Amino acid sequence: MHLDLSSLLVVFQIVSVTCGFMFALDTVDEEPSFGFWFACSFLCAPLASMFYLLPALNGSWLWAYPVGNGFAALTTALGWIGARAVNGRGVPFPAALAIPVVIALLMIPVGPVDSPWSGALPFFLAFSAFSALGGAEFLRKAAGEERLLRHSKILAAICLINACWYLARAVAFVTLGPEHTFFRAVLGPETSTILLLVMIVLASLCLISISRERALRLAETYAAQDGLTGLLNRREFLRQAEQLAQQREGGDTGCALMLFDLDHFKQINDTHGHLVGDEVLRAFARIARSALRRNDLLCRYGGEEFAALLPDTGSAEAYGIAERIRQSFASCRDGSLAQVGPTTSIGIAVHRGAGIPLFRLLEHADQALYCAKSEGRNRTSVYAAPTPATVQQREGRVVGIRSVASGQN
Repeated sequence: MHLDLSSLLVVFQIVSVTCGFMFALDTVDEEPSFGFWFACSFLCAPLASMFYLLPALNGSWLWAYPVGNGFAALTTALGWIGARAVNGRGVPFPAALAIPVVIALLMIPVGPVDSPWSGALPFFLAFSAFSALGGAEFLRKAAGEERLLRHSKILAAICLINACWYLARAVAFVTLGPEHTFFRAVLGPETSTILLLVMIVLASLCLISISRERALRLAETYAAQDGLTGLLNRREFLRQAEQLAQQREGGDTGCALMLFDLDHFKQINDTHGHLVGDEVLRAFARIARSALRRNDLLCRYGGEEFAALLPDTGSAEAYGIAERIRQSFASCRDGSLAQVGPTTSIGIAVHRGAGIPLFRLLEHADQALYCAKSEGRNRTSVYAAPTPATVQQREGRVVGIRSVASGQN
């Protein structure tokens, strides 16, 4: 079946303009973002097809082909800039304008314009190169994201298919020539127009989905984080801790749970103000996070209380980590902390054996924390199971807790 190129180009223009205006309207009230760049790209694409249609009106206007190639190269260059913007790696405006202009100039043939294929080879190579660069950008994770967006992978595949397609056109153009039967039937402008039409529709749907997917991830992050310290909130901490407990049902490595309570925090707020209190909370979160390992869970448990779950950690190691946090926090003099001199009391509970009895650990760590506070604060206390003798000695109080005051070894 013979495909009419002019009709395909008209359909291409309609689809591309529609997608372009969709992104333009979506980003009208925003700073230039990836939607802005893709709107520019989709609105630039019809300009290329308009120049491709001009020679049909006047057979002597062959100069329109390389100009159309230039706009087509501009389209894919803008798409590459948009792909960078998806992950927050924008391109400065001077470079964003200079790159496409240089590419467009490369489309001008050295010799006279005497063929529809004038400037085609640099266009094929430029289109392939910028499509490949766009695909590579989509395969990179944005700052702060632990995994790729699902639709970024689809966009990367679309870009890489385009890159391979136009590279194949360039190779066939050199080896077979544009008038070869295979080139015209398989790699000709009709097939390429259909491919680009499909790719634009798929890319538009994926770009819209990326915005929604990123918004959903952001909402999930806000729902899981404490807004002041950036740590996990209590609900998310308990959820992840329960998940970790289920994963380690058959394990036998043990774990440690720490509860931190910032000493005299109400007095800090009353004396120095809530802004200084917030600074104290953020400083503790920063110090504790830097002392813990990547797979340790840390949360703001509530108010001035924090909790940490350390898998694969014994009593001695947990005590050492807790002491580093306590001493670092007590000696911190950043900003307003110099006039506050904050300290923290710490309670530790350690479990050895299969599974993680989370709520029992929380209860034991809370008892150890109570002992640290009752014995003078600024201490680290480790819970140990009570014995009959110590129960009798302390008249039913929680026993077996070793407390170490500040400055003691």
